[in-house]
Amino acid sequence: MSDNTNTNPDPQPPQTAFGPPNRYVTTHDPATRQAVFTTALPSPVLGSGIPGTPGVAIFDAYKTVVSPVIITNEADLNAIKSPSQLPPPSDTTTTTTTTTTTTPTPGTDSDAPWFPAPHQTLLRYTDWAPGASAELHRTETLDMGVVVAGSMEVRLDSGETRILKVGDTIVQRGTMHAWRNPSQTEWARMVVFLVGAEEVLVGGVPVGGAMALCFFYACPA
Repeated sequence: MSDNTNTNPDPQPPQTAFGPPNRYVTTHDPATRQAVFTTALPSPVLGSGIPGTPGVAIFDAYKTVVSPVIITNEADLNAIKSPSQLPPPSDTTTTTTTTTTTTPTPGTDSDAPWFPAPHQTLLRYTDWAPGASAELHRTETLDMGVVVAGSMEVRLDSGETRILKVGDTIVQRGTMHAWRNPSQTEWARMVVFLVGAEEVLVGGVPVGGAMALCFFYACPA
């Protein structure tokens, strides 16, 4: 049985060069049926650090937990504000060698927003201090990221690397990868849209080695 206890689930984020991003969310006025802005979610976005990864701040701007998304009656907003009231995903099984989970706190904006399960999505900002890095890891997700400030190096377990500059895009498809801000003087920021994926098979065999960092729910032991 794996140990799925995270003793430091939500460390304070470092002070970044950019500050937390503002978030503007639209809805419908029930009286006029016109589009208006809602304050249902706080702005700026609340941030957190990553356990064991100093110099990195994450800001999760939005999440969805079902597909297609249910917007009627503010269902998607309510799912973010009160995740403990949601039914668990129908299939959370994953092959894992590293398991780290947190238990969500209802009504907060940084419940334990790690990686989305199948049929879930996550819009995330990541800020990287000069020289900050994250070791090789893999998640069962499709990650589409854009560098919006500074530069970032991505390294694969094959040893291949790429330097992403402002405006460059990375499409990370469930592979083992690591991140590093190559600058020793400038912060970097990425905006990443993560989509939960099914278990990755190569030649019919599970790739394995995925981190079971669940989205709203504690992973099964």
